[in-house]
Amino acid sequence: MNFDKVSHRRFRSTHASEESRQELLAKVNSDRAVREVSRRRLKAAVYVQRVYRGWHARRAIRRDCIDHWLHMYSKAAADLSCFVPAVGLSGVLLPPIFQVYKGLAMSNNSGVPPGSHQPGNSPLSGSAAVALRGTFALLLRSVSSTQRELNFCGLAVEEHHR
Repeated sequence: MNFDKVSHRRFRSTHASEESRQELLAKVNSDRAVREVSRRRLKAAVYVQRVYRGWHARRAIRRDCIDHWLHMYSKAAADLSCFVPAVGLSGVLLPPIFQVYKGLAMSNNSGVPPGSHQPGNSPLSGSAAVALRGTFALLLRSVSSTQRELNFCGLAVEEHHR
């Protein structure tokens, strides 16, 4: 048997497998890099969708709260002789309005998507401004009342101090 041919074949086969191993390693690394880019893109897309859906849901809830307030209390706010009991003002009327405007104040974009700050697109235009003015009108009417059950400030005084 000719040992030179066998060793030469072994060397060639080892060298060929080394090349294929290097090629395979390069292919695996490139595939890994492509998957990593794909994962990053997917993660970024999911994040953008989550932010948009959250913004959209908060906007819808804000709109519903304001519409509900207008339906329930706009007539009472417009009638100067109408007073809302202090307990109702504290427990039913104020919390949703304050939550709506707290959310607007805490958001970076004031409740409107980036780039859409235009005169007609203010978060305090239209029904939102009417609801806020009406809330403060009812609150001020309550504070000016001399009747204990209608005065909002009377809630701050404990029962045993009356």
